[in-house]
Parts: sequence; C-alpha cells; structure tokens
Amino acid sequence: MQLRRYARFRWSRHYGGNVAGDVIGCNLRCAFCWAWRFAYKAGGGVLLGPGEAAKRLALEARGRRVYVARLTGGEPTIGWWHLVELARGVLARLPRAVFVVETNGILVGAGRVEPRDLLRAAGRGRVFFRVSLKAASPETFERVTGAASWAFELQLRALERLAGEGLVPGRDYRPALVLGFDDEKAVAGLLERLYSIDPRLPGELEPEVVTLYPHVRAMLRRRGVWPGLYREPG
Repeated sequence: MQLRRYARFRWSRHYGGNVAGDVIGCNLRCAFCWAWRFAYKAGGGVLLGPGEAAKRLALEARGRRVYVARLTGGEPTIGWWHLVELARGVLARLPRAVFVVETNGILVGAGRVEPRDLLRAAGRGRVFFRVSLKAASPETFERVTGAASWAFELQLRALERLAGEGLVPGRDYRPALVLGFDDEKAVAGLLERLYSIDPRLPGELEPEVVTLYPHVRAMLRRRGVWPGLYREPG
C-alpha cells in the first residue's frame, strides 16, 4: 500500500462543483504554481493510505452533494498505485461520480505509469484526465518549469498515449495550456501538433491564466519571467 501526503481536502467550484484533495509532491517547479507553499514540501500535511483518502473525499462529496472528485495541487501520478486504489475507492463509494486526474503528464508520457491501470480500476467513462501543458514550446517550458526542454515532449506524448487508449477528447481527457508566456507562432505550432494527435484536440484546449497571488508574483520575479496575460486574485 502506497501512502501519500495531503495538504487538505476541500470543496472547489471547478467542474460545476467538486471535492479536491491537494497532494504534496511534484516533479516540476513552475514559476506560476499557485500551490507552491505546500506542493514542494517533503513533509507536512497528513500521510494517508488510499483507503483513508478515498473515505475523506467521498464524505466531503456527500456533504457537498457534488459528483466530481479530483486530486490537484502537486502531481497526482507520483505514487501511481495510491492513485489507482484511491480512484477505485472513491468511485465505489460514489456510484454517480467522476474522478478527475489533473496532471502535467510527465510520468504518463515517459511510460512510467499506465493510464489503462486506472481505467481498469475505476471504469471507462468514470475517469477524466486533464493534462496541463505548461508552455507551447520546449524553450518556454524550460524557462517556466525549471525542467529540461526535452521534457516538453513528454507532455505531448501523454496525450498520444491517452488517445491510444481510445479515449475521446472532451469526454475522457482534455489538454490545458498556460497562456501568456509564448508567442503566437509557438501556440500555432502546438495546435498543429495537437491536431496530429487527434483532430478534435485543438477545439478542446482549455486556457489557463496565471493568477498573481502574492507568492506567485514573488516567484515570477525571482525567476525573471512574467506573463503577458494574467489575472489578479479575488
């Protein structure tokens, strides 16, 4: 049984209302990370097995009368078998619910984890993958995440692997793109690549706009990057 650290469990307005588990631990260091204060900490939070975490999410969902549960904050695919068992446990307790995996796609694209494990455990049609693309080009990806530029390709390979499982864009998975750091040429190139994976993907691309929380503003300045598009908190 794999244990995972959680910063908190909470209600969120996204996806029409959902309950979220904010996980600790991530394999990127994005300059615009809203969860920076807890996502990168080696300790802190509460250490839980998948059964206890599933129970907490399900209880919160019943109390809020919502039918979407998700993991967010850090990177959910770290501790893969914890995630698989967690999703199985949540959906067994909530027969009408959908489980959302918000991921940067790195481990999926690298072949370190198998999406079909999760699909088999939770059931097709009950899992939704949201792959957050941190940039539209390798150069910008390296600048804003602190990771090597070649890892940019792993995010796109994650989408290829999901398509290879027969998943349908918009219904089963969706890419999102952090806006404001790339020029139009880079974005156009990304859209062409998405089209080559599945012609429906460009139409499902979800825009992400950086929110300038005080700690995000400070991180951006320290890293020497600044988005051309952003929103103020509140």
